[in-house]
Amino acid sequence: MRIKIGLQLKKTKKRNDCKCPVYARFVMDGRRVELSTSVYVLKEQWDSLKQQIIGNSEDKRILNNRLTKFISHINDTYNQLGAGREDFDIFSVKEKLTGKNSRDYLIEHFEKTILSIIKKIGKGYSEGTLKHYKTTLSRLKEFIQVNSFKKDMEIRNVNYSFINSFDIFLKSTILH
Repeated sequence: MRIKIGLQLKKTKKRNDCKCPVYARFVMDGRRVELSTSVYVLKEQWDSLKQQIIGNSEDKRILNNRLTKFISHINDTYNQLGAGREDFDIFSVKEKLTGKNSRDYLIEHFEKTILSIIKKIGKGYSEGTLKHYKTTLSRLKEFIQVNSFKKDMEIRNVNYSFINSFDIFLKSTILH
């Protein structure tokens, strides 16, 4: 699992002063993330092949240096996560860089749904429905713990394979 990083000018986000932001795009395992570098440049001053600002003036050297440091920071973050024991993906890199958690988790949403059902008992939901949701949540927690040794998982990782495996888990747990 390698990370590929490139810089590009976002011409569609041009400011009133005609300068465009430079974005870092990084790709890992076929997934792509983009982050603003907070560097702005006129499109005539951008070399898309070299991925840097054209010119040798002091201010352009400083901006190119900032872009180089930005890429280095992405690589450093990737290497730090790679040295850890937990699995990570491109979104983990972005979260560590920005300090923002942009992930949605399955158990967390399931628990919110149950809280919503509790408030709606007698208004479209019954105690039996609540009991079934709680049972499913309990089994889902057990399944995730057994299969990934984690307490929760990202919703975006719920796919056919996950659902099929959960179905088999339920049938083998209930029947035994």
